[in-house]
Amino acid sequence: MPGYLELPSANAMTSGSALPALLSRKPPQEKVATQPCRAAITHTPQPTQEAHRNNNLHSLVVISPDPAAGRAEGCQSHTTLDDFKTMEGQQFALMKYGSSEALDHYAHRLVQLIFQVFPSMQDAPDQFVCIRPGNICLPTAATLLADRIQKMLDVPMGRIVRGKALTRDFATLDSAEERAKAMQGLFKYSGPQLDAATAVFLIEDTVVSGSHYVETQRVLEQVGCPLGKVHCICIASLEGLSAKTESELNELYFNPRHPDIAQRLIQCLKDVTENSDPTSRQVKFILNS
Repeated sequence: MPGYLELPSANAMTSGSALPALLSRKPPQEKVATQPCRAAITHTPQPTQEAHRNNNLHSLVVISPDPAAGRAEGCQSHTTLDDFKTMEGQQFALMKYGSSEALDHYAHRLVQLIFQVFPSMQDAPDQFVCIRPGNICLPTAATLLADRIQKMLDVPMGRIVRGKALTRDFATLDSAEERAKAMQGLFKYSGPQLDAATAVFLIEDTVVSGSHYVETQRVLEQVGCPLGKVHCICIASLEGLSAKTESELNELYFNPRHPDIAQRLIQCLKDVTENSDPTSRQVKFILNS
């Protein structure tokens, strides 16, 4: 299913300098239509001494009730929730449920975004660290994206380690307060030593309240990485919407009341990459059915 979250071409992004050869080839099995480009969204908040949601947050698209708000700032990749569902909903849900093809689709686009944000990465890859988000045992869509992106970029990898599992599905928590409380003290960092010369970027699929990202910033700051060097790269930033919208997007194609849900779930399990485990999203769905 072709998507519309295209970035500027490699030539446009680098003002004449070539991107690595990896951007000239498609990921395995990817089927992407060539369409007019849309710019990525980069949040540029006021300087702050505290971790917060919009600190160096870079997304392919902002989903909000009023997409016109972004146009006043020159941003083109704003969309409404309904439009995102129509254009990207099925492919996004497949990605969340571990489809190898959908994961490759978005990983390729996030790599393009990363080179737009960090043009010097080509010359000094050791000055950057890709941060894999935390998970418990089973992979998530975000950890699978991070694994793909790190291999494509060939940069050092750091990991956020979760100390315990949540007792509720995080995507169903309805308030920023609930989400922030659930994250407190949950993470630790494992990976290369970080300092003021190292830029790090956390890979996420979506940012809603920003609780995961804020807690990650705190952990990385504690191990020597200044907040100004911490970035988040994601597919979608959900703004001005209920926190439960994330769960709504996750289940758009995997609606438990859909008459073909059994066939869809079986197919998505078949689409899991060889030698990989099913995602936590798939297992949660099965256990809750």
